[in-house]
Amino acid sequence: MEKIIFKVTALAVVFLMAACSADEVVNQVNDENRQVSTKAFTAEAIIAGGEVSVKSSQTRVSLNKETNTVKVTWNPGDVIELCLVQGAKISEIQEVTLTAADIFDSGKKARFGFDLPPDFDTGESATFTLYGVHGGGGLQVVDNSPRAILPESGRISLQEVEDNNDMVLYFSAEDISVTNPGVLVNFNHLGSLYNIVLGNKSNASLDLESVKLVAIEGETGWTYSAGSFDLVNETITGTSTDEIAFDVPSGTTVPAGESVTLFRWLPVQPANVDWPELALTVNSKSTIEITPPVTTWNSSIQDPYKKKARTATTGKNNILHAQWSGDRMVFGFVANPGFEAATGGAVPEGWTLTKSPANAPTWTFGAATNGMSRYRFHFGNTEGPSTFDSSLSQQLRNLPDGTYRLEVWAYMITDFTDFDPMPYLFARGYGGEEKKAFVDEKNVGAESTNRPYWQKYEINDIEVTNGACEIGVRAVADGQARLYIDDFNFVKVN
Repeated sequence: MEKIIFKVTALAVVFLMAACSADEVVNQVNDENRQVSTKAFTAEAIIAGGEVSVKSSQTRVSLNKETNTVKVTWNPGDVIELCLVQGAKISEIQEVTLTAADIFDSGKKARFGFDLPPDFDTGESATFTLYGVHGGGGLQVVDNSPRAILPESGRISLQEVEDNNDMVLYFSAEDISVTNPGVLVNFNHLGSLYNIVLGNKSNASLDLESVKLVAIEGETGWTYSAGSFDLVNETITGTSTDEIAFDVPSGTTVPAGESVTLFRWLPVQPANVDWPELALTVNSKSTIEITPPVTTWNSSIQDPYKKKARTATTGKNNILHAQWSGDRMVFGFVANPGFEAATGGAVPEGWTLTKSPANAPTWTFGAATNGMSRYRFHFGNTEGPSTFDSSLSQQLRNLPDGTYRLEVWAYMITDFTDFDPMPYLFARGYGGEEKKAFVDEKNVGAESTNRPYWQKYEINDIEVTNGACEIGVRAVADGQARLYIDDFNFVKVN
């Protein structure tokens, strides 16, 4: 049986076919000492989505921090493992190592060849299916089915994720003609990156032993710590757990005022699977602290202590920021963002309250209401006029330099809007001029029916260059004035 050699153009992400060409080549068949004319095909393609906006200089894995997506480019030395299937016939695994000559278009595309097994039918109407895997534990045939082997461990850095080929890319191409094999394949992401940035805002070092995301109700079937992915049925078999553990090397210490970043690649299967509520568990020597559940990754949180499940997708970089204050763990960069830590006239935990006069009325409400959430902070007298100049603020430290967005929810009570100037959200001390967002008079209503009147206010394009930012709200009043605020959020967007 003659040996037929095919050439393929492979892409690491979704692409649109632009052109395809075929060239006649001559191959030498040694056992018959004769020449056989076969065809080698090449193809051109365009990657959908364009370039990423942020790319590490240390790694070929790029993270778009605006869309939180992941892009992988081809490098010389990358290994692609292939398996051909024709009916009940399954080929041995073929391994292709890319060279610089195989890679083009800035690493977006690569060409490689593979052999048609000698026992495959090469008749005019014969076809076969081609499967390929890059990364993880490679490709294996298990129970007559090609499977991608999943990686088993988490990593500390993005560079380690790349060096260990944790990210699994795969493709399947069906109905390839053996007589006209114009093969164009699309490598898909099998999973996503999960990235925890753990900051230490306390005055003492934090010695880490373990970091995990744990299902609140102990659900399984949403993530796998080991196993394989069936390329034919697109299903995972293996060890399903109720937690995601991140590698923490022995002796890992987070000094006061600093942070540690942990990465892990995980499969997402089935696609768009619903993940349960999760809690972050940090084991620091003899103490285990469990935070409230996680609801979203790097997005607005309206009620940070009533978290919901979410849908996981592939090809994403999911970022979770957490801060250790010395006695508790908080999600995001803002401590006690929804004022759940205390009620009454005391200063909310984690915040600084400046008032003039010193007895100016402020209050943290904690009883269940129709508001944005159970807890909220209030400026002004609940009855009668008041005169005050009050600010509630928090100093954020240990911030990675970059672009941020500040958010708060607020509303005023009908006939209690005697503010001058109008209350405003502010961000300052970040390396640029103070930014403000004023609370307007459109969001006013009766306190008993206040839910429709809450409105989110934002300050965008906060370019942090010094690792810090002071955030807060200022209210200046002389007369009938009442203002509610709730659910601060400080989001890194780039």
